[in-house]
This record gives sequence, structure tokens and C-alpha cells, in this order.
Amino acid sequence: MPGWLEQAKDSRLTLFITSELSDHQWYCLLEHAQFYRVELTLLCAKGVSIPHKINVNQGAEPEVNRAISFDEPLIYLSNQPKKCVTTEEQALCFAIEDYNYQDLITWVNYLYQNNQFTDFNEQTSDVFSALKQGRTVVLYGEFSSSLLYALQPLILSQTFLDDKAWPGRLILSIDKKCRPDLRFLPQQCVQSIEFIASHEIKPKIIYKELADDSTDLSDSEQKAERYLVDRLIVLTDAIRNYPICTMIGKTGVGKTFLIREIKKRYPEQYQVYHELEHFEEFALDGGDKVKVLFLDEVNIANKHLTMFEPLKEGGNARILYQGRIYELTAKHRIVCAANPLHYGGGRVKQKLFTGQDVPELHLAEMPTYSIYEYLLKPIYHTVAPYMNEQDFKTKCLHFLAQYKQSQLNKENKLCIRNLQEWVISFAMELLKHQPETFLKKRKIHIDAHVTDIIITDSMNSLHKILRRSIEIRKQRYLERRGSIWGLNGCLIEGRPGMGKSELIRFRLAKSGYIQAKPGKDAPENTLTYIKIDASLSDESKKDFIRKAFNQGQIVWLDEVNSILDEGFEHWMNAFLSGFDPDTHLKAQVPGFMLLVTANSIGMEGRSLIGPAFRGRLTQLTMPEPTIKDFEMIIENKLPCQLEEKQRHTMASELVVLMEKNKNLTLREITPKLELISRIYRDSPEVDNALSI
Repeated sequence: MPGWLEQAKDSRLTLFITSELSDHQWYCLLEHAQFYRVELTLLCAKGVSIPHKINVNQGAEPEVNRAISFDEPLIYLSNQPKKCVTTEEQALCFAIEDYNYQDLITWVNYLYQNNQFTDFNEQTSDVFSALKQGRTVVLYGEFSSSLLYALQPLILSQTFLDDKAWPGRLILSIDKKCRPDLRFLPQQCVQSIEFIASHEIKPKIIYKELADDSTDLSDSEQKAERYLVDRLIVLTDAIRNYPICTMIGKTGVGKTFLIREIKKRYPEQYQVYHELEHFEEFALDGGDKVKVLFLDEVNIANKHLTMFEPLKEGGNARILYQGRIYELTAKHRIVCAANPLHYGGGRVKQKLFTGQDVPELHLAEMPTYSIYEYLLKPIYHTVAPYMNEQDFKTKCLHFLAQYKQSQLNKENKLCIRNLQEWVISFAMELLKHQPETFLKKRKIHIDAHVTDIIITDSMNSLHKILRRSIEIRKQRYLERRGSIWGLNGCLIEGRPGMGKSELIRFRLAKSGYIQAKPGKDAPENTLTYIKIDASLSDESKKDFIRKAFNQGQIVWLDEVNSILDEGFEHWMNAFLSGFDPDTHLKAQVPGFMLLVTANSIGMEGRSLIGPAFRGRLTQLTMPEPTIKDFEMIIENKLPCQLEEKQRHTMASELVVLMEKNKNLTLREITPKLELISRIYRDSPEVDNALSI
């Protein structure tokens, strides 16, 4: 598709330069103009100057036919830009925060095949089409600098009657915080309006659930059903009465579960769509059912969601999405789910919710009887031949009491999935002692030389937990048992170079897993894992993990807290909960697991890992090595080379050295043990021997 200069070949072209260009940009412009033999007429806005080293023919200012008067300004500057929006019935009004130039004006489509880009064609946004049809379009909110620069020529062209290419009117209502440079416009085109700041508005809470601390599991099935039905009534009432609402609660309180229950119990009344990727399908659904677009983990999304502002006004809301305008009906509803903001992990208070006018349903943790029926009782079915349900309930009550009383739970560092994992682990231990269970032994080839890590005393408990977690998922894969979830991953935190990755590699090999290539078909009935590079694009990571999810593979990803702000947590939480984030289907083959490591948040580019993500992972911390650990490492690496006293002295001084120098790691020390040991063999009493 030819550009402006190519289209103007061997002729003249007038350009409005609304902002300063770099020397490189000037060079490119003039070099291409010379190539196509184009005579340029440059009209520069105030504050824009042509570099002195460029020769220009400084003629008289061209005569232009300016519009003398305006019915209303083209630009509003205000502390509350939404209030400046026109009341004209046919005007199209859109909050700007989630849009770019391509959504509003034009974009280029193309095909990519055989490593080549072909079939370029320009597409026009419905917004620009409306301007061409003579309609008024108002864009309001907090504009990015790049978008304002891109829209400048369109705004400026409205001040010249002979240059305006469309009969409509484009008006911008800009938040004063943007501090836009508007010197390119006549003063009468800009109006500043200051509104009195409103008093603090309280959230519009339409339902607040009270916690039920009862531990009585008698008649648990009936009580759990009543509780669930009551919750569903509250949610369906909100869907019926409000175009948009949001459920708020800690991870594991059942927000997504309620949406799944609506789909399962009321298929004739509701059609549920998941996430923005399915917005077009949702918007174009003209059926008689109530259409629900469910946006999970909404306050992790890298959007302000102000595209849904029209839903607050009532009536048939016009929503602009990817350049197309969709008119929603009273049967189109949006339900959001969010964790509290203090969860971190990139959570923000989006502008859609800052007005406190989106109805909120605050959900508390499920009562004990519901936790048992929906999360723990399915585990009982695997041990039913070896234990009666009353005994199982008694055991679950013990775990429930531990969970409820745990300080970690009160600090949001534990969630229901941790409790579920405890009960799964108990069931695994019980089944191990039965003669014929799904935990029967299998012969698996193990590469014993995959790593030379030494499991020290300090690391032993961490290693046991990791082994147990992997073994649970391993048996799910081998026996195709996919109905029970719990914690489908492990997070190992600690300083770099302390053995996190080596431990994972060792444990996977000992459990019989072999490494496979990401994105490739896994061999049948073979335990495999993939390792994904954190530097891959978010889309590539998602595609590889989806493939692994459906093949029952383990996914290994290092430095996970370097990518949390990219939206990774938003879709990864769905995989960890047992559902594809796009199709919302369960895995085709059970056994999926995520193994991730994380370095200190103090390191550059590392983010805080939020409780929602942590709540789906077994959390482990790589310990700092003790004197006893170093003695074990030295004895294994240097057998029979040092006496016991020499080993102890060397280990003690290595620990002191690491305490003084926090940048020193096992990765650096281990290869040099042979060299260091010579000091102690020659003179075991040397002071400050390691200072060299």
C-alpha cells in the first residue's frame, strides 16, 4: 500500500507538522521526498521549527480558508472530562483510555504466510466512518501523548474549511492531568472547564456476605446446596438488575465456581462467554438467552475497561471494540471478578470502577460444610474402599481447624486450595499402604546423572514437599485421574545461585520425567516436562502452556516474578485452576503442573507475587546453607580429602563468608571447593584464609 509521498510522486504535497521531529525523522522525510520527486509545502505548528541546515524557500504564508466561528470548542480541558460530553442524541461518545489510533481511525490488515507479509489493505474504523457520515464523535478521558499527537492533524483540519475531508465533528474532552500541548490550535477552539470536586463516594455494595464459622458437618450436603442456591439467587438478581456488576473476594471464595454453576444449572436461560477475547461473539449473540461476559481476575487486566462506561448509562449501550461499534441490548450483561487490591501482582483500580458506581458483591470464604462438599468430598471417592465417610469427615475437620486457625490464612497467605492439597496428600499416603490402588509401582527409566546436586539437611524438607507434589500429578497422568485439583504448582523462592533450578531438574529426573520441546506433541504414556524461557512473548508462553496443559505435562519456568506485570498471572491462574482461560474447558489429559522459581523482589525488574497466584501454588523457600550443609557438600565433593575437623573449619568459614557477602552463592563456591580445600589441608589454623 503506497504512502503519502509515493502517492504524490512528481507533484506537490502539503503536510501539517504538529510536533517536533528528530534530525533522523527530518532526514527520512526529505530523503523520500527527493526520491519520489515531491515538492513539499510544510505548515508548522507553534513550537515546531525546521532545522537551520535544511534549505527552504520561505514564501508568504499560504492563504487558507479558516472557519471563523465554532458552535462549540473542539477541545475541552477539565478535571472531570466526562461531564463535558455533549448531550446531542446522535453523538457517539467513548472513553479513550483503552483505545489507540487504529481503533479510532484506520489500521492495516495483512496476511503472513511462508515467512512473508502480503495482501496489505487499509481498514476504516466505525468511528471514522461515522465522522464521514456527518456524525459528532466525542472522545473523553486521559489521553496518551502518542494518541494526542496522532489525532492532531484530524483536529487541525477542522479549522480549515477547504481541507476538511469529512462533514462530521470530532471533539476531545481531555483530562487536565495530561497537560497537552495545544499551541497548534486557534485559542477559540479550546475551552477549559473546572468542576468542583465531589465528596468521597462509597462503593456501591449491593451484597455483603457474612462469614460462617460453624464446624458442623452434619447434613453437609443439604446445607451446602442451600448455601449455593442462595448465592446463585444473589448473583442472578444482580445480573438481571444491573448491566455490569463485580464480585470481590479473596482467592478461593468461589467467584468462578458460581459462574460455572450458572452455566450448568440454567443452560436454557444464560449463555456465558469468557474474557474480552470473546467479546465480539458475545456482542453479536442475538438469541433470547441472557448473555453474560465474565471477566475473571479483572483488576490484573492491562486495561482501564472504560470501554464499558456506556453500560452505566442504561439503554442500549454502544461499545467500541477493535475498531467496530457494537450495540448491546438489555440481555447483554457483564460480570467481573476481582481480588482485593492489596493482593499485588499488577492489580490496579481501573478507571471503570473509580466512580464507585459499579455494583459490588462482596463474598466471604465458604462455610465448612460447603468446603467439604465441593472441594474435599470428591477426594473421598478415591479412598472410599479403605475408609468410611464419617472417619474421612473427622480427618477433614482436623485439617479444616488447622486451616481456619492458621495465621497464614488470616494474612491471606493460605487459601482453600492449600487445604485441598493437604487432604489430597493424606489420601495419597493412605493409598500407598493398600495392596491394589492406582498408586501401584511402575518401572520408569531414571537418569541418575542429570545433576550433581546434593540434598542437604536444610533442603531435605523442601525436597520432600516437591517430590510429593510431583508424585500426585504423576499419578494423575499415569492413571488419567483428572477430577481433583488442589495446588497444581510449586513456587520456589530464594537468592540466585542457591540451587533452585538444580533441585527442580533433579526431582523431575528422579520422578521419571524427561524434557520435551515446547509446543510439540508429547509421546504417549511418557512422563515429560517442558522448560519455557521467561523472555518469550506473553502469547508464546500462553500457547506453549496450553499445549502442555492438554498433554498432562509439567511446565518449568524460572524467574516468574520478572513477567507478572505482563498479564501472565491473569491467564495462568485459570490453567492452575484446571481450565483453559479461553475455552474454559478442562485439560484433555490430566497431570498438568507448573514449577516456577522466583528471585528477590529487590532485584531489578522483579514484581511482587500476589496472593491469588500464590494461592494456587505450594510455596517453598530455598534455605541458606548451614555449617552442617557445607560439611555434607564438602564430604560428597571431596571424599577422603579432609579430616572431620578440617571439614568443619572450612564449612564454618564458608558460612561466615556468605553472611558477610550476600552476593556470594553456592553456584560460585561449589566449583572452587577443591582449590579452597588446599588451604585447610596445608594449614588448618590459618586466620582469614578465605579472604583471598
